[in-house]
Amino acid sequence: MSLAQIQDVLARLYTDTNLREAFLKDPAQVGASLGLSSAETHQLAAIAEKQIVQFADSLHRKRADEVRV
Repeated sequence: MSLAQIQDVLARLYTDTNLREAFLKDPAQVGASLGLSSAETHQLAAIAEKQIVQFADSLHRKRADEVRV
């Protein structure tokens, strides 16, 4: 898959909640349906999990800062 296609899939994973949740639950099946190879699926799953955790942590910190004010 080309870089542009992988970037498109990644963008969809971060903007489409249902797709992202399905991908995180079953990366192999959803990755295959998106045309990703096994290696590409594995790489995107690792990236997706890390970024989602980081984003959630960021939101939590922002909320904690708002409560303190």
